[in-house]
Amino acid sequence: MAATERTTSTRSSSSPMMIKKKSLKPSLEDFSSSLRPMIMLNALLDVLSEQFVLNMQDTEIEASATRIVEVLQQCQHSKGLRELLKISQVTSLSDDDILEEFQAGMMAAYNLLWSSRDNQCGRPRRTESQDSFSIQRMD
Repeated sequence: MAATERTTSTRSSSSPMMIKKKSLKPSLEDFSSSLRPMIMLNALLDVLSEQFVLNMQDTEIEASATRIVEVLQQCQHSKGLRELLKISQVTSLSDDDILEEFQAGMMAAYNLLWSSRDNQCGRPRRTESQDSFSIQRMD
């Protein structure tokens, strides 16, 4: 995972020189283009589960569809990731929790991609074992 560098300036009272500190810790904004579709999907699924009722009448379906469209439009018009998180009601997770889940999903996708490629090419299968990768032969 690539982390962007941020520089912050601090001024020491004993020196007029500016000191730059670099932070290598990634933030949500660093992954906003990847997180945005997932957060919108979460908002969509949330409103669908909220609005769905078995054996709905036509008027209820129309009202539900209108509410779904409203939420999607709000998501599309959100100015930033923070506003989108608020609209989709993802407020119980901290930034670190969201990034941890995102990283776990990226690793799962990576492993799935490699296992798919290995099976297609007849290569040994890659597996994850105790936080390290090893090679196992498919027989």
